[in-house]
Amino acid sequence: MTRLGSILLFSGFVFLILWFVSMRALAGALMPFVWVFLGLGLVAVIGAVVKDLEFFKELATQRATKYGMNLSVLLILVIAILVGINFIAFKNVKKFDLTKAGVNSISEQTKNILKNLKSELTIRAFINDGQDTAGMTQRFKDLTDHLKAANSKVASLVINPVKKPAEAKAYEITMNGTIVFEYMGKKTKVEEISEQVFTNAIIKITREKNKRIYFITGHGERDLEDSNPDGIGNFKKYLTDSSYDVLALSFLDKKSVPDDAEMIVIAGPKQPYLEPEIKAIKDYLFNGGKALIAIDPGTKSNLSGLTKSIGVEFKNNYILDQLGQLVGGGGATAVGIGYSPLHDVTKDFKQAMTIFHIASHVKADSNKPDAIEIEEIVKSSPASFSKAELKAGDVKYIEGKDAKGPLGIVLSVKGKMKKETAASGEAKEFNAIVVGDSDFLTNQLIDAQLNHDLALNTVAYLAKDKDLVSIRPKSFEGSAITITQIQSAILFYGLVLILPFIILVSGGVVWYRRRTA
Repeated sequence: MTRLGSILLFSGFVFLILWFVSMRALAGALMPFVWVFLGLGLVAVIGAVVKDLEFFKELATQRATKYGMNLSVLLILVIAILVGINFIAFKNVKKFDLTKAGVNSISEQTKNILKNLKSELTIRAFINDGQDTAGMTQRFKDLTDHLKAANSKVASLVINPVKKPAEAKAYEITMNGTIVFEYMGKKTKVEEISEQVFTNAIIKITREKNKRIYFITGHGERDLEDSNPDGIGNFKKYLTDSSYDVLALSFLDKKSVPDDAEMIVIAGPKQPYLEPEIKAIKDYLFNGGKALIAIDPGTKSNLSGLTKSIGVEFKNNYILDQLGQLVGGGGATAVGIGYSPLHDVTKDFKQAMTIFHIASHVKADSNKPDAIEIEEIVKSSPASFSKAELKAGDVKYIEGKDAKGPLGIVLSVKGKMKKETAASGEAKEFNAIVVGDSDFLTNQLIDAQLNHDLALNTVAYLAKDKDLVSIRPKSFEGSAITITQIQSAILFYGLVLILPFIILVSGGVVWYRRRTA
């Protein structure tokens, strides 16, 4: 090969390498230089081939060259296939979440909410690069990538408030890590990066009007403002986070349920309701109202007549369950493990539990009106049974006296009530969820197992917000493999002794055959 040909060939390879590197390093106004490197490289290589054409012809006829060229063609073909596969994968992104808790994907509930977007939703993260010690930028990008994959109307961007102070001022940013959601002219801010917080923000900004939920008070019901274990302050917070207006309703102030009530909640009354109050609730349900009724056994709430009017028998007994001790409760802690696979509240419940402390059996009344449908959506375990009274030491099932599980704890009721007077008018379809316990709503239990989902799914179902169901915070769960002593020995000897020995012998045989060939 001539000296000039060698120089041209070497220069051509140098220019091609520069082209390959600059494709990834240069951008903007410098991009034209990339194609200069490619052009110079191709010209130099072609010039070398033309200058020393006879050399390359002779080189191509050599046996070693033929083998080398065949190998090169094969390598080029493999690389082309891999590039093609990567290109297709890049254009059609498909992710799989193999974690047990689904920590690398968003829930179906979040996807349902995103489906209802009518316009573009923009999510801006104001994060200072120099103060991003917790990896906020990466976590924001990971989460918003999932949201954008669910709906192309979602857009996201990260803004450094130090480098772009005008934008930070326009959005009134005062804290690093603030996330701004903007949708159809409305804005809302959050300061935490998690699916639950993001979803609540999307609900808040996309909802046209907040629905009102009235909690009836005045009979010793669970306190909405109480942060102690027996209060339901957390339940109220979860509802307000989902953009519901939560209000107290006392029949001392109002003689009927307000017209703007989306639904009412009766949560664990301890004193009896008066007849005019019960009539007000019946009138509300008669006219198509919606109610969550959670009553504890052993209390004198005087609501058995109300439940009977909607076809439910509140047994006012006590469910005892051996599983209660396994979840840290006593024998009077009922555990729900049987769920309706078709009902909107429980259809996504799998093998997890719902926990009820001192619960009563509730069932369809034998004389319920034909126009009312009742479905058991949560049942206790087969090991449970009910007692008429709760006595110390009386924890054994007595055949013929006690009711054997599974027993209904939560009922879904819908239909039309009977007219109580001729002047009642035409009944409208009501909807109610009746629970033989109110403890599952308390601060102590609402975050236990599936209680959070049961409470918020119930409200979403009654309020006709099927997409606004609860999203439990996801957490990593370790998976353990349990093996026997024999299996452990097989793994040890197989991987540490036998497999290396086979590889060593195979290598020796190949070496010997080549040496003696």
